[in-house]
Amino acid sequence: MLILNPERVEFGAALLQRTTAVTIDRATVTPVEQWGATGPWCRLVDSTKRRVSVTVKQEPGGGPLDAGPALGAQAELRIVVAPSASDRNRRRVRCTCVVVGVRDEQPVGKPPLRTVSLLAVSLAAAPLPAGAVDPVVIEEVTP
Repeated sequence: MLILNPERVEFGAALLQRTTAVTIDRATVTPVEQWGATGPWCRLVDSTKRRVSVTVKQEPGGGPLDAGPALGAQAELRIVVAPSASDRNRRRVRCTCVVVGVRDEQPVGKPPLRTVSLLAVSLAAAPLPAGAVDPVVIEEVTP
């Protein structure tokens, strides 16, 4: 999922200002593959262990010593998006995440760029245990 120029991005109580893009990527960590005796092609693939990676791109500007979110910090990431400036079709994407990387860079001829890398965590949601629920929730935002 690619979210360009989100309206609002929050990580816990912190507002991540000047966010230019958020990506949410899903990947299988250890795929299960089976082959049969009748041919060379795989006949079954299952995605039993999954990972959701989130990347937040922003233009840093919180001051000369703004280091961004702390490594290992866990909080709910909330992203509000709307196709236009109106309240119509406004959505919130949210997931609990852990910060696994913060990288600042100065591309030649472009503004500074901060990349915050996070991994989403599946929390328990009664009656299901932790790890059984998709960590990413998309919901409507009512004005």
